[in-house]
Amino acid sequence: MKKTFTRFSFMKKIMLVLLLGTMVLGMMACNDMGDQDTLEYNSSFLTEESTGEDLESTESTTDITVVEEPTLHVIEELDKEKKAVKITLMGDGRYYFPNLRGEFVENYQYQLIVNSKGYYQDDPLPMEGPVVAYLPLSYYLEKADGEKPLVIRKVAKDGTSYEVEYTLSLEIASFYSDESIILKNDFLHAVITRYFNGEYSERDLLEIESLDIYYYNPILGSRDKSSNSIYIQKRGSDERTVYYYSDFFDTPTADTPSVIPMELIGDLEFFNALDYLILADRSQGETKELYKKMMEQTVKGYQVTENTWDQK
Repeated sequence: MKKTFTRFSFMKKIMLVLLLGTMVLGMMACNDMGDQDTLEYNSSFLTEESTGEDLESTESTTDITVVEEPTLHVIEELDKEKKAVKITLMGDGRYYFPNLRGEFVENYQYQLIVNSKGYYQDDPLPMEGPVVAYLPLSYYLEKADGEKPLVIRKVAKDGTSYEVEYTLSLEIASFYSDESIILKNDFLHAVITRYFNGEYSERDLLEIESLDIYYYNPILGSRDKSSNSIYIQKRGSDERTVYYYSDFFDTPTADTPSVIPMELIGDLEFFNALDYLILADRSQGETKELYKKMMEQTVKGYQVTENTWDQK
């Protein structure tokens, strides 16, 4: 009996050891599984195929250059001798006047294009500052009185264009005297006096846009000449007022001069903002050419650049 008990005890010990070994192995296996689950759950969203190092090597960087809108500084200066206002554009861009005749722009730059009628015409190009233009007084006053802005385009380095509507600001009348004057020619002086209901000044004469002066205007179908006449039109008005020589003087029409006196031609210098002028008499030769030149200059205004681009 004693021997049997001993064998049973020995076998029990062996089984206990095996059981303990099995439990230890099981716990080790559980621990291994637990470690694997924790690592996967808490790991970064970056996998071995997509690491921070890989992203840094494959990402693309684009440099965006922001081009600022060019600055614009406008200077206005009255040039009495040219009967024009000098406009100067300055800044860090390029500039041009899209609606201004090229003849008014100093060193005008342009390209030739074909218009809708199939003719070549000039198309202004941006110019480096300072860009200079001369606006005839008649043109300047028309835009200023009508509150029409001067359109300017400024162009950035990347070619982006910006349109500016610039309001003309010079008070032209303030640059001319309001002291009364007397024109040398009796007929023109009498006409202007009546037109302004009394005294007049250089400042008053800025209002006159158009003058038609006829010292010889034959009557159709007759050898008789009509009375010498002067037509006046104010800026912004559609009406012309006419005055006849006979309104002021008793001289018979047949005896009135048929050639415009040179003193009257000299008086025209006081009409600084004329936009239209007609001179008609019986003059020939050089005097006729002088009239033609004066009339053309009045209509065109001061031009700083010769027109060499119009298709003839």
